[in-house]
Amino acid sequence: MDNLKRGVELINKLANIDAIATDVDGTITANRDGYFIPSEVIECIREIRKYNIMLIFVSANAFPVLYGLARYIGAKAIVSENGCIIASLNEHGREMNIYEICGRGYRELVSKIVSEMGDFLKESWQNDYRKYDFALIQKDNRVSHIELMQKIKKIVIKNGYDSKVNVNYSGYAFHITPKEGGKSVGLKKISEILGIELKNTLGIGDSYMDLEFIQLTGVKVAVRNADEDLKRNVDIITDEESGYGFAQICETIIDAKKLKLQSL
Repeated sequence: MDNLKRGVELINKLANIDAIATDVDGTITANRDGYFIPSEVIECIREIRKYNIMLIFVSANAFPVLYGLARYIGAKAIVSENGCIIASLNEHGREMNIYEICGRGYRELVSKIVSEMGDFLKESWQNDYRKYDFALIQKDNRVSHIELMQKIKKIVIKNGYDSKVNVNYSGYAFHITPKEGGKSVGLKKISEILGIELKNTLGIGDSYMDLEFIQLTGVKVAVRNADEDLKRNVDIITDEESGYGFAQICETIIDAKKLKLQSL
C-alpha cells in the first residue's frame, strides 16, 4: 500500500512539472562514453515544448558549448561551468541574458597542478573557453581517480587555495571550481530569473556531482547507468541508460499530464 501511495504521489508530481533541469554528458547523450545525442532525445524535447515545459541544461561544460546546444535544441536556459555562468534564452534562442555567479577563476592553480602532475593529467580543450571552472583530463588510467583526487587536493592545500576552490570528479574530468559556484547555486538563480518553482521542476543526471542540483528539485531522477551515489538519493531510476532514459522520463511526464487533463 505504501508503494502504491508513493506511486500515485509521483504521478501527481510529474503531472505538475513545469521544467526539466538536466545534466548533458551521460544524461542526454547515448551513453557515458560519447557525445552523440539520440533522435529519441530530440523528439521528446520537441514534445515537452508542446506542454510549455522549460528545458534547463545544468552542466560542467563551457558556456559556448552549452549555449550552442541550447540554441539549436531549444532549451530555455543554461547553467554552465558548474554554476559559474548562467543564461536565459529568448523563444528563438537568438538573444540571451548572461549572469556570472563566480568572482574569479584560478587558472594559475590549474597550471601548478599540471606542472606537478603532467604525467597523469592534461587540461581540457574547453579550458580556453572557460573563465571560472577549469577541467583536467586523466591521461593514465592505471592510476585511480581517487588517488589522483588526493594528489590534486594536496597541491591545492599546499598552494593555499583550499579556502577558494572545490575539487570534484565528474566521471569525465576533475574540476577546479570557485567556492561560490556550484550547480545548485546556478539552478537556484536561473529558477528565480525564469520564475519557476523548484518543487515543480524535475532534475535528472548521471553523476554524483549532479546530486547537488537534483536534490533541490521536486522530482529527482537518475538514469539507469548513473553513479550509485546518485541512484541511492533519487525518487526514480530510469529503465534505460543515459539519453534513452531521459527520453523515457519525458514520455512519462507527458503521460502524467495527459491523465491529469482527462480527469478535469
